[in-house]
Amino acid sequence: MGQDKEITKVSYELKKRSVAVKEIQKIGANTLGIRFGGESLAGFRTASFDDHIKLFLETTEGERLGRHYTVRDYDPENKELTIEFGTHSTGPAARWASNAVPGDVAEIGGPKGSRIIPTNYDWHLLIGDNSSLPAIHRRVEELPSWTKAIVLVTLPDPADRRNIKSDADVSFHWIQSEDILLHKLKHLPLPAGEGVAWCAGEQDTITQVESILLKHFSMPKENVFVKPYWKRDKVKESLQA
Repeated sequence: MGQDKEITKVSYELKKRSVAVKEIQKIGANTLGIRFGGESLAGFRTASFDDHIKLFLETTEGERLGRHYTVRDYDPENKELTIEFGTHSTGPAARWASNAVPGDVAEIGGPKGSRIIPTNYDWHLLIGDNSSLPAIHRRVEELPSWTKAIVLVTLPDPADRRNIKSDADVSFHWIQSEDILLHKLKHLPLPAGEGVAWCAGEQDTITQVESILLKHFSMPKENVFVKPYWKRDKVKESLQA
């Protein structure tokens, strides 16, 4: 990897911040975007598209729980943080988001730091599902005009597809199942030049994606980034929600 494409890692002071719901927006059929605000967000930092925070909520049953979420957007001027919640499940965090109203309070911790992947590759391959779509959305928005991006996202419900604006030359592939995604990936013509792949989602699927990229396409391991966000039939606190 060239000197100008080195990964930069930065650490932040870990602190908890009290925030309140300011606005709720429906995004697709199974996602809510919730914008939080609060003076405690002064000094909040997020330098990478896949940064995540831990959100602490108190459910209607009085249970206190914590879940990891991607920082979809942060507006430092207005001290506002946007997080997207999947509402297709019946879990307590999904129920909280579905019932949230402006003024509801929560607490966040993090990010602990950022792993900054440069944008100056010839092409970017972004692979995921509904859980990683907020990070993919943020990445596509920040790519420069002279680069290319290929986006493969598994979305069983076509109503979850979204219009993502970018200065880059981006091709989107909305795919109905993980099996179809893996088949399409194997037969995907990759652009010329040096590329980077970022893949996140269901653990077993992402493991297979990584294997295809390393073995079938012979991509350098240092150019392939994988993040298991969740595991089928099993919820892990360590995996991102």
